[in-house]
Amino acid sequence: MSEFFSEFATYHETIISKVGKFVIAGDFNIHVDSDTDTNSSQFKELFHSFGLVQHVDNPTHRLGHTLDLLLTKADESVISQVIVIDPQLSDHSAVHFIVPFKPQTTTPPCNVEYRKFRNINKDKFKEALLTLPISSNKTLEELINDYNKLIKNIIDVHAPKMTRRIVIKPENPWFCDTIRDARKVRRKAERTWVRTGLSVQKQIYITEIKSVAKLVESKKNGVLQY
Repeated sequence: MSEFFSEFATYHETIISKVGKFVIAGDFNIHVDSDTDTNSSQFKELFHSFGLVQHVDNPTHRLGHTLDLLLTKADESVISQVIVIDPQLSDHSAVHFIVPFKPQTTTPPCNVEYRKFRNINKDKFKEALLTLPISSNKTLEELINDYNKLIKNIIDVHAPKMTRRIVIKPENPWFCDTIRDARKVRRKAERTWVRTGLSVQKQIYITEIKSVAKLVESKKNGVLQY
């Protein structure tokens, strides 16, 4: 379970680094309705430390536990009218809620060309280079032009151009060396906690998680305000 907590912390950091509000939803398979379940207590402590709130209050599983959760920032009104309905389709109920949605403009995909130079057969490529039909009865400029054309033809044979469609993601203007260093400290604290299993190391790790989250949000808000 410690691995899940670690992955959730990393996921949360990824989420808060994005501009806009968010909803984390899914089957967490943790009995958050239980006050005596250790995993439940640790998970609630973790997401509360991130400033998150859980919106599902009713059981979502046929055995009476709340496993399917909705998490948002505590200071944001993102969702409303949360209702648990059992459509009798599985052992889990359906969680209905309303969230305002406004489509965002995304960067259109574009085509990029590339070559797989690492896949070149070096022996055959070398052989092709050694057998270039270059004439010596030409000017230097003509020789250079011929050489460039021949090299291009050889490359086209051994590493032909390929095309793929990609979406270019905009850079995060808020990311800086301070955040990078803070992440290193957080990862070190995480490894120490996983290795030792000590409660004090867990608390240090949670403190570092909060520190990185606050730092990212502060930098992000500073960029937006600017």
